[in-house]
Amino acid sequence: MGVKDAIFFFDKSIQVRKIISQILQDSKNQSLFQQLQNNFFFADEVIIQGEGIENYYQGDDIYYNEGLGGFCVKKTGFVEFGGVKINVYDCIITLKNNLYAYLLLPPLNMKTSSNLSVSYIFEAIKEKGIINTTSEENIQKAFDYAKKGFGIVILIAKGKEPINGKEDEVKPFFDLKEKAGKLKEDGTIDFKEKEKFLNIKAGDIIGEYLPGKKPEKGFDVFGNDIPAYAEKSSGYKIGKNLKIEGNKVISEINGIIEVDEFNTISVSNIIKIEKDVDLSTGNIKSESSIHIMGKINPGFLVETSADLFVDDAVFNSNIKVGGNCIIKHGITGELQKNNIFVKGNLTCEYIENSVVRCEKNLQFSSSILHSKINCGGTVKGTGKAVIIGGEIFASQGIYVNEVGSKLAVPTVLIVGIDIQRESKLAELKQQSIALAYKLKQAKLSIGDNYFKDPEGFLSKLPDSKLDEFEKKIDLFFNLIDKQKEIESTVNALRKSITFKNAIVSIKTRIYEDVTIKFGDEIYINKKEMSGPITFYFDEQEHKVKFK
Repeated sequence: MGVKDAIFFFDKSIQVRKIISQILQDSKNQSLFQQLQNNFFFADEVIIQGEGIENYYQGDDIYYNEGLGGFCVKKTGFVEFGGVKINVYDCIITLKNNLYAYLLLPPLNMKTSSNLSVSYIFEAIKEKGIINTTSEENIQKAFDYAKKGFGIVILIAKGKEPINGKEDEVKPFFDLKEKAGKLKEDGTIDFKEKEKFLNIKAGDIIGEYLPGKKPEKGFDVFGNDIPAYAEKSSGYKIGKNLKIEGNKVISEINGIIEVDEFNTISVSNIIKIEKDVDLSTGNIKSESSIHIMGKINPGFLVETSADLFVDDAVFNSNIKVGGNCIIKHGITGELQKNNIFVKGNLTCEYIENSVVRCEKNLQFSSSILHSKINCGGTVKGTGKAVIIGGEIFASQGIYVNEVGSKLAVPTVLIVGIDIQRESKLAELKQQSIALAYKLKQAKLSIGDNYFKDPEGFLSKLPDSKLDEFEKKIDLFFNLIDKQKEIESTVNALRKSITFKNAIVSIKTRIYEDVTIKFGDEIYINKKEMSGPITFYFDEQEHKVKFK
């Protein structure tokens, strides 16, 4: 007798694991239990006998008993033949990551059940470390049911499933997708107007708050924690400078809406453009500060109510800044066609062929060439800075190393006058032009004959037309009075010097054909002079002098 003649006390054809799985899905199918009946053994029962088999069969839950001349099971369970390997499946089964524990009993009417008792089952449950088990009464009922010849499976322990949470979410009231451009009235698209930045004020409602849910961890039948997770929001999340009031998401600051790569919405008081301003960015308009980490290309507009920082240069483009402006390199225009307005201070390296208006101070480190500068404070060149060509207007003074060139390039420096005065003069000039046109029309409506002989003309005029003609005369002379008033105001403004202490300070050299003006008082330099030279206005002599 050998391995081939070994005696098996169980059905080798039964796929125990598969049948157990079927029972857990259909616990009322007794035929499944009956298939397992012949493969159910108590601990230390013989399952295989034969000579020369002691080194043949293997399994974690079997051992060879020399006295019995065969293999026995170490624990009570269901035996499955796997060729050389023998598996023993426990009658206490855990499922779904140990969230549930079941007791599975086959019909026990054909076997003595003295080895199996309720106390044995409880001891087995305890050894496994299962907690929060069902009552002894329920197990006893299952045990009694099996002894009557019926298979049964009951839930003996249940853990707690984790409850995953959900992140808070924002439903924005704005379209956050970048537009290709702005549709114009003629049906074409202006690709420079991308409307890329949404300007927000403190207190503005930017969206609806959809509250999330806090995750709750669970535990398995052994008492081990089962972690819960906060499900990632598929929408937008709440970021910096936003607050929640009820179901509203409100901005805490003035700024622009930003959305990062994680769909987090924040409000920032500074826009960072990590490249040049070009067609990919479009024109940029914001009430927040702007930091451009490249250059501003020709033809584009950058407008901010706050500060502007440019890491490179500004090329033939228009900028409007409500605060201070710092340009690392400089400003280059084309025949003074660009327009730069800075309400605060302007700092740069150079200005070329540009029109610049700065309401406070302008500081440069290299040159101002052929530009028109209108500054409400001082224009100050540091180091070896030069001014060549153009017109430099600075209310409170000009400080520079060198002015003009050997080629006698016409250069005009104007100081001592309030920048508001110049704006007023420009406004009055426009009024005067409009008034001159109205006077011409009024004179034409009256006719030349009246002005040649007023009394004779009126004596011949019918009474029915007299009232209407007198109105024309009144309008004409009212316009003349208004014209005289404007001329008087213009003359007074031209003579006024608001900043009497303003000077033009030239450190190294002034060349020929440099004009220096204090109000309407003019000094034209006729020859090259070395510095330091300071030009000032002498109030007693009412003229420009230098020392």
